[in-house]
Amino acid sequence: LRDPDGEVRRSAVDGLGALGDRRAVPILISELLNKQGWVRAPSATALGKFNDRRALGPLTTAVSDRDLYVRLNTAASLEKLTGQHLGRDPAAWQQWWSKQEGARR
Repeated sequence: LRDPDGEVRRSAVDGLGALGDRRAVPILISELLNKQGWVRAPSATALGKFNDRRALGPLTTAVSDRDLYVRLNTAASLEKLTGQHLGRDPAAWQQWWSKQEGARR
């Protein structure tokens, strides 16, 4: 994941998602901040494969990403993880996340 080549990073992200090991979740979350959309998008997809609450906050932020594919992949992962069907609407996902965070307090 430290390779400067985005294709190598994307392949590494795909591999982490395929492994299914929850220890990959923090790494995948950090890759949501990658400069390259072709790394952020598969990171969002991979996070949808884990039933891990740690991914929800970062995914609700990433749903407003500037890259269309990141937004699409993020929305799909959020829907898969939450059972909510809010599409790519960042405001709807932020509102949903705020309610979840409020309920946890």
